[in-house]
Amino acid sequence: MRVFGLSHRMQVVAVLFAVVVVFCVWAKIDFAVTGLNGNYLAEENLGAYWFWMWDVGVIVTGFVLALSYYAGASDTERNEVYAVGIFLTVIVLLLGQFEDFLYFVLNGVPFPSGDWTWMPLYGVLGTWTTGMHFVTLFCSFVAVAVLWYFIFEVYEP
Repeated sequence: MRVFGLSHRMQVVAVLFAVVVVFCVWAKIDFAVTGLNGNYLAEENLGAYWFWMWDVGVIVTGFVLALSYYAGASDTERNEVYAVGIFLTVIVLLLGQFEDFLYFVLNGVPFPSGDWTWMPLYGVLGTWTTGMHFVTLFCSFVAVAVLWYFIFEVYEP
């Protein structure tokens, strides 16, 4: 089934574009909640914000985007794999901290010159810098590109 006359591949690309837009919106929301004019959340509320926004919100959003694609597509194995790919793309971009990158870029905030003490990996590694963030982000982009390369290679229309 063609939506707006787009091929299956172009429909997936449109959904992946929507994923990027969602991450942009999250970056603006995150800035409004945690950084607008220095109005940071109270420490006792920060844990709940992180949990509901990033742990639950991202997973639910990824699932909804994948389900939305699948609901509008014909019932084929290819579309099931595309839907799983959409979900995994959201999760990989979350793990690669794409939103944090967009937070600084879209809000005109300079990247920190020291450690990013709020990052989960800072607690694990004892350090987390902008350079480490860029490496992680690059790796997540590569992982998403490889994922879609294999999906499109295996399920070529």
